[in-house]
Amino acid sequence: MLNFPWARRVVPRTDTQKERTPFLEQRLGVWRVLIAADESSSFRLPNFQWGLVSIHTPLLTRAYKDIYSISPIFFWLMIATHLWYAIEDPLSLYFSNRLLLLIQQSVLQGKVHTSLDKDLCIAIIARASCSVFTGFVHWTSNNVKEQYRMLVEHRLQERLLRGISALTFISTPLKFLVSKSCAGS
Repeated sequence: MLNFPWARRVVPRTDTQKERTPFLEQRLGVWRVLIAADESSSFRLPNFQWGLVSIHTPLLTRAYKDIYSISPIFFWLMIATHLWYAIEDPLSLYFSNRLLLLIQQSVLQGKVHTSLDKDLCIAIIARASCSVFTGFVHWTSNNVKEQYRMLVEHRLQERLLRGISALTFISTPLKFLVSKSCAGS
């Protein structure tokens, strides 16, 4: 089991603890969210409306399920590319920083043109690999995004047309009955 020093296990509170703690508890489905109740706390989120979040969470969940059902493979590819975009900048910065520090060390030691040491080669390969992988993810993302957008658009148009045809089907007999009863009187 992983043991992180910054994480702690939340145990159910007793009634006396509930009175003493500076947190409010909000239930969002299966999640228990703790909100700082003290105004002087640095963890307070001013003007954050938990009611809106709890109302819109089922709608967002339904939307994600609908989009996932269209093409699970494209859905996970889009999630993976967005995850890569989130970590690409810090990772690229880390590799660039490592490369520059190794170059600085080799310049300070006076072995600029004499030899490429192993760490410097690894740093160059890591930075170049990060750039190549970023280009590949960007190229793949553009292709997948366009195909997935078209699939989602067509599926939503199909649902819209089904809804319109269902309304037309329901309202047509009513119009026929109303016009027939008006003509008979």
